[in-house]
Amino acid sequence: MATATIPTVQRRSVGSAAPQIVVAVAFAPAVVAYFARLSSLEHYQFFPFALAGAALLARRAWKEPLVASPTSRGLWIAATSIALGLLAASVVLQSPWAGYAGSLVMLTASLYGVGGRANVARFLPAIVMLLTVLRPPLSLDATLIAGLQTVTAQLAGVALDVFNIIHVRAGNVIEIPGRRLFVEEACSGVNSLFSASACTIFYLLWSRRHAFVAGVLLLCVPLWVVAANAGRIAIVAWLRSRWDVAADEGMLHDALGLVVFAVAMLLILSTERLLTFYAAVLPPSAETETHIVVNSASFPVNESPATQSLPWLVPAAAAGLLLLLQLPSLAREVREFSPGDVEPLADFGDDFLPDRSGDWKRAKHELIERRRSSAFGQYSQVWFYENRQDRLTASLDYPFVGWHELPECYTAQGWTIMSRNIVAATPAVSAGEVAPTTVYVRMRHAASGRYGRLWFTILAADGTPVAPRRHGEWDELGDRIAARWRSLTTTSAAAEFDRTVQTYQVQLFLESFEPPSSGGDDVAPPLLEPFVRQVRDRLATVVP
Repeated sequence: MATATIPTVQRRSVGSAAPQIVVAVAFAPAVVAYFARLSSLEHYQFFPFALAGAALLARRAWKEPLVASPTSRGLWIAATSIALGLLAASVVLQSPWAGYAGSLVMLTASLYGVGGRANVARFLPAIVMLLTVLRPPLSLDATLIAGLQTVTAQLAGVALDVFNIIHVRAGNVIEIPGRRLFVEEACSGVNSLFSASACTIFYLLWSRRHAFVAGVLLLCVPLWVVAANAGRIAIVAWLRSRWDVAADEGMLHDALGLVVFAVAMLLILSTERLLTFYAAVLPPSAETETHIVVNSASFPVNESPATQSLPWLVPAAAAGLLLLLQLPSLAREVREFSPGDVEPLADFGDDFLPDRSGDWKRAKHELIERRRSSAFGQYSQVWFYENRQDRLTASLDYPFVGWHELPECYTAQGWTIMSRNIVAATPAVSAGEVAPTTVYVRMRHAASGRYGRLWFTILAADGTPVAPRRHGEWDELGDRIAARWRSLTTTSAAAEFDRTVQTYQVQLFLESFEPPSSGGDDVAPPLLEPFVRQVRDRLATVVP
């Protein structure tokens, strides 16, 4: 079999590499802003370790000999164009996610230009590790977590039945005598799924396990994570029920979380050992030898597009323009965007809402602090009202990002949505102001037989109302495109776009055993309008 001499990469001066440096720097603000956002998400707190793992894999690949394969100028141009297109989308939509995704495409294109597919394959493990911290679009990771939380609660209920612990499960809530355990709070959901998956992927890439072992093991990761977290919930409920030990909060909660994560990883490692035993009887993966084929459609390494300055001039010019456009917005976002680190508002006090409203009498006022990734918001100020038979709760919850579909939180607690409607906007505070729109939801709790009526409004940080959403992330994406276009074509819309980043939620929840009346049941209690108005005024005063 004929072989060819492997070409080597010549050393290049910094000046000749200037276009590539400009392209790399152009992606830097978006990448930094992306990781600034990622740091506020609990289930992606592992990302520094994933980056370190990618660096280790890249270091090992760098030491391996480069066996270059043919490169196609057309394929390189297409990949570079896609990367710059994603960077442009990042600038237009102020989406660091698109910028980070584009940086991965550009990295792959550069590796391909230097040594073809063989070079991409050499660094593929490092690229895969970088992909583990790329969030799925449209918040699909949050949807996955919500679904697995339900499965976790169901398995925990089965475990409690086995241990003969008296309990009632409704949605993601497990009620034991004297205590309600929400899966998200008692178990941190299944956030460890992402960190466990990243650890497993790194182990598989580093040890170069058989494809059969890698594929089956990755399918087993969510099974073991859910099982371990279900056991954790059962332990928390058992400790509460038997000895009134609070393992769902404080240091014991954190310690139990680490133990459960370690148990899940040991189960995954045990499964890997079992799969490796069976994979020993499988035929080894076929190894193909890479040859250098030089023809008119291919380029030796020294002549590949990624090692020449001329093909990079156009990408460098486009990247330089995008760099100048994105610096004012994305650099500011690195400094300002951190909803998880928002300082709590000063206590509004008991008298922020009236002592009486109709036949309702105020019972108490509470300040609540949760984990910063909680679906209910990190902070809440809550006022409880009562009459002879019903309960009314007024709550200010924050911070959120964009629109927050509050009924999903109630669904997780066992409520069934009967209807969801957008009711007439409450009057504006003054002429020319945009009036907030209220969403009205009718619900029923099958486990307790209670009925609920919910009114909620979402406000931006300066008190400006946020338009209700119907299709979740798709509507958010449409809003971002429209608002960004206005900000680029007018001078007054830029502030409007910025205001949609951090939001505050105002809600009234009426709970009773009587079903809502058939007529006029969408009329909000008189407390709603002054509550929303006062929160708007206070936000405009105290929120920077």
